[in-house]
Amino acid sequence: MYIKQIALLFLCISYCFIGIGQSLHTPSEIVSIMERSKLSYQIDELDKTTFKTVPNQAIERGILVQNANGMGLKPYPISKHKEYIKNKKKGDSKFKSKKYKKAIKFYKRAMNEYPEDILLLLKIGESYNNKKQYKEALKWYDKAKKINDYDFEIYRLTAESLLKQKKFERAKQQIVTAHLLNRNDVSLKNRMIEILSKQSIPYKDWTMIPQYKLAKNRNKVDIRYGNAVWLAYSAVIALWKYEAGYKESMEKISNKTAEIIMIKEALLNALIVYENESIKVDKEPAFELLGKVIDGKHLDNFILYELIGVENPIRLCALPSESLKSLVEYITEIRK
Repeated sequence: MYIKQIALLFLCISYCFIGIGQSLHTPSEIVSIMERSKLSYQIDELDKTTFKTVPNQAIERGILVQNANGMGLKPYPISKHKEYIKNKKKGDSKFKSKKYKKAIKFYKRAMNEYPEDILLLLKIGESYNNKKQYKEALKWYDKAKKINDYDFEIYRLTAESLLKQKKFERAKQQIVTAHLLNRNDVSLKNRMIEILSKQSIPYKDWTMIPQYKLAKNRNKVDIRYGNAVWLAYSAVIALWKYEAGYKESMEKISNKTAEIIMIKEALLNALIVYENESIKVDKEPAFELLGKVIDGKHLDNFILYELIGVENPIRLCALPSESLKSLVEYITEIRK
């Protein structure tokens, strides 16, 4: 399928953009840009089974670092000091045999050699938690948070301790934050769903999987898509990636990052097609929700949680605390 054919598909579609949308292009405008391009765009529909259906794997725990691929996590350093190793080994043995008081004693001795050992801090917190000294456990979890405030396990353990104290609202905030910091971890997500359900907060367990593939060979751009909705989405991404000057001109319309502007434009185009009665597509929970958040602050949260966080979950670890709080609100109050 070539541009003239998709031009006929999108010709009848119109939509009233608001806010930043006033500076974004509609599907028919995207087609016009492609028609005037020096590049040749070829478009083919693919079977949905050819697209990835399983989200990227969960992330490991560690310290955020910059690397050649952007951001990464390196494992927590472990002390090689003999006294540390000896006392930690004894502490682990006592913890395993449920002798938590003695475990705490040995763990604290080990900490004399490495006071910023997050794994030890959490072990001490867990020991107090298992002794039902929940307030003391929270103190140690908070100490760990001050060293590393993006370790999902700290938030999970905090949530479990708060639940024991029947502090459900705080527990909810903590378990959702834990999930955000390891977006694709299935067991963590399931625990969050369980805790939320006990507070009558629904969580619909679906994942938005983009259904398109792009490739460029010299002056030819191949766009392969799952349905008309994803055709509209992928056409925008293709312009941003390959059309000379397009990205540079669009970056100027907002103080948001280029990535966010690009995805917004792609989502808006996809939604236009999705909501158009003349184009028949199956109902999808992602686009049903998108239609509800398209006008407000939670559009950014939609992008972060449903797209960026699934594709590259470590990106959520680098968000400031206020952004994480907003995402917690998105999950507990909007994503229903």
